[in-house]
Amino acid sequence: MTWDAYHRRAAAVREIANAADRQRATADPDHLLETVPQAAEAFSSVDELLREVQMRWLRTLGGQLDRLGAEGPVGDAESVVVRAWTETARIHPGLRVVLDRAEGHPALATARATETRLLAAAAGLPASEGERLRAAGQDATVLPEPDDDEPRGLIARLREALAA
Repeated sequence: MTWDAYHRRAAAVREIANAADRQRATADPDHLLETVPQAAEAFSSVDELLREVQMRWLRTLGGQLDRLGAEGPVGDAESVVVRAWTETARIHPGLRVVLDRAEGHPALATARATETRLLAAAAGLPASEGERLRAAGQDATVLPEPDDDEPRGLIARLREALAA
């Protein structure tokens, strides 16, 4: 993949996440691929789009696990993993909406297995426990209400972080 293609895909994923966050009721991946102009240019199929969205999710989740792990113990390892999952959903509500709407899609099977292994390993548990941790994160997540007046891009998230 060229740098141009990489940047085009990254910009498309940002637009898809923003659209999904604003329009949660219509955040179906097929609909997003059709209605987000950059998406159709960057991705040739819904499978490609979903794999890229999942990859962005996993990168952020891994970063949250590293950050929270480095902060030192604030509860047991399982609660830190669940907190990392919920923080990732708070940071990227649009990505979470897209992934939730595509739950069970075959294109996400490998990435989902990777996510559950990552969660289990971060908690020091066997891989078979990863799905339970993922479910606990999902149950504990409350996505913020979309703000129709302000896009959820990088600048908006930075402003929120600085205000906190």
